[in-house]
Amino acid sequence: MENSSFCNGANTLKNCYLTFNIAEAVETYYSEALNNVFNSMDIFYSYYIELSYEIVNSKDVYHSFYCLDCSNINDCYFCFNCNGCTNCFGCTNLNNQKYYWFDEQLTPEEYQKKFRALNLGDVEERNKWLSKAKKAWSEAIVKYIHTANSEDCSGDYIYNCKNVKNSYSMNGCENCSYCAYLNLPTIKDTYDVCYWGSDIENCYECCVIGASAYNLKFCQECWPGCSDLEYCAECRSCSNCFACVGLKKKKFCIFNKQYSEDEYKKLVIKLKNKMRNTGEYGQFFPGKLSRMAYNESVATELYPLKKEEALKLGFRWTDNLPYTSGKETKKWEEIPADIEKIDDNIIKETLVCTGCQRNYKIIAQELAFYKKESIPLPRKCSNCRHVDRLALKQPNKIYHGKCMKTGCNNEFETSFPPDTSHQVYCAECYQKEVY
Repeated sequence: MENSSFCNGANTLKNCYLTFNIAEAVETYYSEALNNVFNSMDIFYSYYIELSYEIVNSKDVYHSFYCLDCSNINDCYFCFNCNGCTNCFGCTNLNNQKYYWFDEQLTPEEYQKKFRALNLGDVEERNKWLSKAKKAWSEAIVKYIHTANSEDCSGDYIYNCKNVKNSYSMNGCENCSYCAYLNLPTIKDTYDVCYWGSDIENCYECCVIGASAYNLKFCQECWPGCSDLEYCAECRSCSNCFACVGLKKKKFCIFNKQYSEDEYKKLVIKLKNKMRNTGEYGQFFPGKLSRMAYNESVATELYPLKKEEALKLGFRWTDNLPYTSGKETKKWEEIPADIEKIDDNIIKETLVCTGCQRNYKIIAQELAFYKKESIPLPRKCSNCRHVDRLALKQPNKIYHGKCMKTGCNNEFETSFPPDTSHQVYCAECYQKEVY
């Protein structure tokens, strides 16, 4: 990584800041779960993005803003499930179209006239259009599953996969089950693994592994080039190790102690037999061994628990999470709503989040991006903005559903709950209606 502060689960970054679970990115900020992203901000679970802002679950996006579930779009704003579109504003379920304004066809001249009359750099005007667009999104027809180029799969957000079952946010995977957030191909013959990817094969019950991981079991944060590890954590380029922590380029180690190959194999058999007798072997590390308390980890994003629930499951809990509040140097009433009226001194100020009331600052690169693309200064901190983006993505939960197209009796498993405002269609009805 080059000049990329406060980034984690990342590789091949340049000039990035506060980005996580990401590969191949340049000048990207406040983003997560990405691949090949350039000169963009506030992006979540997306691929091949450039010069864009507030993009969720999308791919092949250029110079577009506030878009969800889109692909191959250019110069689009506030769009939902649009594919192959250019110069579209506030549209849903469009394919290969140009110059549409809230699903109404305009001439290029009419479209440009409407667009030039906007001032999306003003927070109130931006919020007005965003609210209108989200209302249209919430009532749109949707397919029961987010998927493309996949065969014999179940779960949601599954792309370029084959035989993937009960899994979420997967890309380039084959013969996998009960997995999540494996976004970087390829992943094969893997079960109960979450986070990362990039050449994983024959792994089981692991978290945060990748960059050539083979035959890992019950491991955490082991990468790159790791193989034949069990119950290891934070090991790098290791093979044939058992119950080790923080090793680099080691083989045949147990509890970080070096053994000969013959000694290693005999002792591992004894340890496994003892663990089987106590019922420990075959289970991931217990929650009490986590470095972090439950409420300071990303687990709260996926499976929020109350303190009592987390403690009952064996996790730790921190009552006083560190943060800064009450130190703001400017109130929002003192800051112009229009980005064009904000001077560069704003990066010296401490702001207050309108969501969590915690303090945060604007960095110079961020301000330059806002001014260039006419984006209002965010009233929320980066964490609250991330939470808002998470809410746009379906949760990792499955319900039994029925196609809402009148006259269709097809049933399916879907992440859309029974009380959703969307019109959820089966694959056949969706194809006929949208395409």
